[in-house]
Amino acid sequence: MKRDFLFFCAAALLSLAACNKTEQPGKTPDTPAAAEKLEIQARNEFGWKKADKVSIFDSKSNNLFRSQGIGEVAIIAGEAIKEDVLYGLVPYDESAKLANGSISTAVPSAQTVQAEQLPYISAAKTSNPESMQFHPVCAFLKFNLSADAKGVSAVKVSATAGEALCGAVKVSFPADAPELVAESSQSQVNATAFEGEFKPGASYYVAVLPGTYTEGFTMFYTVDGETYEMALKGEQKVAVDEVLELGSIQRPLSANEKLFVGSWQVSKWGSRAYDDPTGQYAWISSNRGIPLPETALDDVITFLADGSVKIDLGADGKAYNVAAEEAVSVELSGDETWSLIESADALTLKLSGNAFPLFLGNWDGLTTDYYVWSLSATEICLEYSIPANEAYFQVYLQPKGMKTTTHSFAAPDFGLTADVNEEMGAHNGPAVTKEGFNWNLEVTMGEEFYIWKSWGALQIGAGWSPNTDLHVKSIVLSCEDIPGSIKSVSVTTSYSDEYNVSEAELYVKVGGENFGTRKALINDLTTYTFTESQILSGKIEIIWNSISDNLSYFVRGVEVVYQE
Repeated sequence: MKRDFLFFCAAALLSLAACNKTEQPGKTPDTPAAAEKLEIQARNEFGWKKADKVSIFDSKSNNLFRSQGIGEVAIIAGEAIKEDVLYGLVPYDESAKLANGSISTAVPSAQTVQAEQLPYISAAKTSNPESMQFHPVCAFLKFNLSADAKGVSAVKVSATAGEALCGAVKVSFPADAPELVAESSQSQVNATAFEGEFKPGASYYVAVLPGTYTEGFTMFYTVDGETYEMALKGEQKVAVDEVLELGSIQRPLSANEKLFVGSWQVSKWGSRAYDDPTGQYAWISSNRGIPLPETALDDVITFLADGSVKIDLGADGKAYNVAAEEAVSVELSGDETWSLIESADALTLKLSGNAFPLFLGNWDGLTTDYYVWSLSATEICLEYSIPANEAYFQVYLQPKGMKTTTHSFAAPDFGLTADVNEEMGAHNGPAVTKEGFNWNLEVTMGEEFYIWKSWGALQIGAGWSPNTDLHVKSIVLSCEDIPGSIKSVSVTTSYSDEYNVSEAELYVKVGGENFGTRKALINDLTTYTFTESQILSGKIEIIWNSISDNLSYFVRGVEVVYQE
């Protein structure tokens, strides 16, 4: 009887507990919260476009939402669990994850950019599932294209000192507003244009990590398969939501235009007749037979790579007019520009603004078009037609501060005891020439070789000898003392070999870069001149080389034209 009573009480308690529990239709205690359709009023300072993709994070998933309108405030709609706290990320990142209140995402190293549009990356946290405020988390670098910069297909921006510019990041919300911390680092952003090619005259932006970049940025851009670079130097700081301008991409200069870039001074004037197309009878003078103001040869014109011109008219600020035989005042606007028009028939230099008075030759024939009579790294001759005289007026320019140094060598220069035939082993020795520059000679050879003075030249190797151990394969003559930019290198040299069947070549490097084109050597003493369209400086290396090793080389002299 007692056991029956206890059983009855237990059953009654269970029944009472069941009656007191509230049931939720369609949901058991073990059923997780379900995603539902949500509409969130979202504010984003960059402005929404229709159907922008957004990541909305609940505690379970990264959910795709889309904007339903345009403007700074718009409804974004999708499906997510309606929780007390939601997180957001723009643009949508399928691989982004939420953990412990932080979003793991990336500032991408490959970015497709559109003209005049910032590639915003914004994040948000909200305790109200019906509204959300997005805040930017990255910084921006801006670059422009000049109006004639056509064919730019790719742009790369790198942190010059190698700091983290992009990569995996974690976005946290210590006080609701997001903060970004780099998780992994990459120092270069590769940008491609949404349009396929970057539009001339447009501006573009790439998203980067905010921070301090100690040596600035280097930008590489590709035009017709060739890569060029420009830099924003010095320490640069860029904060969240700030834009830092890197500069403008210019149309790449042609080889001829590169020769123009730099500072040039008037060196002399001249003329040639219409019936003298080769200039054989051209009349050239530094003073045209009349006294000139000293400032006339101080006139300096600087052609800049961006197409602008700077002019210094000497101490008196006046240009000299040859026809009037007097110095004349010139008012420069600061907007002077230059361009080189290239055709199959001629090169034409066009000067705009008030650049042309520098070359005044005839008051009645003022023109902004000058034909390029001759052009090299060391001299430019410009001319224009004077029909009344059936002649061309010419002005000659040379690089400002241009200097020439000539070097000759003798056996004692390289550590030998006398200026006579001397047999020696492998040699790598310096020579301090009478010009005061240090040259170094390196020889690739057999076991021994001869070095001597013959026919007014330094002979290295004994190509006439049947003893192949005395022959030479290659030599390198180098100098690191010549300052400034190297304009040209001229070498007077020859070679010989025992059987007259070998081929040899000569080439030059400056600062480790090829300088000019390689020359095939001939067996007679000949002067070979090397020039380069780009500005190079540093160690000069003159290299004689052959696939054979039975040669001797003759070096009579080296002339270097440089600009301090």
